[in-house]
Amino acid sequence: MKLPFSQLGGAVIGTTSNWGSRVSSPFTRITVLDGCIQLDVSFLFFSRRYTFPFTHVSRLSSRSFLFCHRLCIEHTIEDYPALVYFFTLRLMDLSAALEQCGLHIEDSQ
Repeated sequence: MKLPFSQLGGAVIGTTSNWGSRVSSPFTRITVLDGCIQLDVSFLFFSRRYTFPFTHVSRLSSRSFLFCHRLCIEHTIEDYPALVYFFTLRLMDLSAALEQCGLHIEDSQ
């Protein structure tokens, strides 16, 4: 797989799963670059880019329900919300791009 890898999906970003911004697909784009994961969220008047250098990613985990998969990005960046979820229908493609960069997604089911 060639980098950069990018795909559209949804996101939940906030402090807890009950208190956060929810953005449905296709208003979030995840991009795997050489050295970082980038999450671009834009909906109506809200637009924000979150950049996670690999050195600040402490854990990646996934959970699946029906056809949708949730990628949880655990990180050590103090200025970013603690909860960062990306929702995708194509987790295998995303996982392959991350594995190419040396990152592994744990199955949290």
